[in-house]
Amino acid sequence: MVTIVVAFTAHLWLFTNQIPNADTVVYTAYQASYTWELSLGRWFIPVLGAFKANMVLSSVIMVITLFLLGLTAVLLVELFELKKRSSQLLTGAMTAVFPTVCAVMVYYYCADIYIVAQFLAVLAVYLSRFHKWQHDLLAIGALTICLGTYQSYYCMAIALYFCLILKELILIKIDYKVLFRHMARYLLIGVSSMALYFIIREISLQVYQLSLASYMGMNDLHFSLSMLPDLLYNCYYQFARFFFGTTFFYNPLSRKITYAILWGCLAVSITTLVRTRKLYKQKGTFCLMVIFLSILPVIFMITIFMVMGTDTLKLRMFPQLLLVFIFIIAIVEHKTYHNRLIKDIVFVASMFLVYQYFIVTTQTYLNLQLNFNKAQAITIRVIDRLETHPDYQPTRKIAIVGGLRNSTYPVANHDVSAAVVGINSSELEILYDNNANSWRNMIKQYGGANMNIVTQPELNQIMLKEEVKAMPTFPDREAVQLVDEVLVVKLGT
Repeated sequence: MVTIVVAFTAHLWLFTNQIPNADTVVYTAYQASYTWELSLGRWFIPVLGAFKANMVLSSVIMVITLFLLGLTAVLLVELFELKKRSSQLLTGAMTAVFPTVCAVMVYYYCADIYIVAQFLAVLAVYLSRFHKWQHDLLAIGALTICLGTYQSYYCMAIALYFCLILKELILIKIDYKVLFRHMARYLLIGVSSMALYFIIREISLQVYQLSLASYMGMNDLHFSLSMLPDLLYNCYYQFARFFFGTTFFYNPLSRKITYAILWGCLAVSITTLVRTRKLYKQKGTFCLMVIFLSILPVIFMITIFMVMGTDTLKLRMFPQLLLVFIFIIAIVEHKTYHNRLIKDIVFVASMFLVYQYFIVTTQTYLNLQLNFNKAQAITIRVIDRLETHPDYQPTRKIAIVGGLRNSTYPVANHDVSAAVVGINSSELEILYDNNANSWRNMIKQYGGANMNIVTQPELNQIMLKEEVKAMPTFPDREAVQLVDEVLVVKLGT
């Protein structure tokens, strides 16, 4: 219930306003085709879309998202065996406002679908903990569908398995035979689900006569041992930057200090437990624990191995980072650890992070709202300029070149726009640059006009013309010109 209430409050702005980003503008209120998703290997998205009648409806998205976030939090509490009410409440609140949720929610048209993938990843781990073959089959099915919905969320399951094993190494006396048998089972579940996913992916591509898209290097994934050092370095580097850098979003000094406090508390807690439980005398357990702790950043950033074909990392690809904080809470609250001061510090620091993430979420939606208001206002001005142009005719082809970059079309004064960026970049796109389909939908759905926008291949050719390159940018009076019987609007280079 805490998760649902906090999530509803944090994401209310988006739910009630249906603020679109660039992808949502393309699909608006109804998604008629899933060709792009299928070409990305996300073959289960059309099934989930059909469940919603392919509509983008705020009420449906809200109900599905809140319900699944609540269930996810319940499963995480069960898996980490959190007994204290305060720990359970923290886990629920953190699940609701963790920045990866916001990063998904800005893709409003498919936000609930991505949350389904996150839930399935956690559910698969939960099912596998029953240690029965029937549950293992269900876990394989859940992970397969997770991959068929959003591949990177598979890494949530990997990180969750890892956390649970590491927690047992630190807190529980280990039977190695049982431990390695469980690890082998988890590996078998993971490999089986991956194999089944690839089989279904290839069948779906053949049925719809599609090929894999080049997005994120998906159609050109390859691995060699020579790549391993760079990949491992990048995992450690990006893991550190999530907490103390700006890889994914801006971290103010207060948040960096909070992260440092939490990591310090974890280090003190583990050191104390090693000493009091005399784990250093249990050589096998101690060595395994040290190995697991040393590769922890790699496991949490293992998504990097899935996107080797690109240097672009998106926050929404790393939902497993949420587990870092739940793991810290689980270690500190355990009955074998008795340092009250550390427990209180972790609670206060975690509450502060929940508050910070709540603010970041609100900032993100405000930034999205400001950018959409700008895009809609400029769209209406462009429509007005076109319709009053002497060469305009209802059947005349229209080409819109460039984009709505903040350097040319600022959202607000610099101080305000910098303060409300949230998890977005300072150059948030509501309309993709030089994208015919984006403008076609924006003009029709949010500008109230029906214009004959050129196709994308035609736009690509028009952009190369010297007359267009020489044109000034909007709102200059010469920014709208007739070029080879096409009325061209130049918004930027």
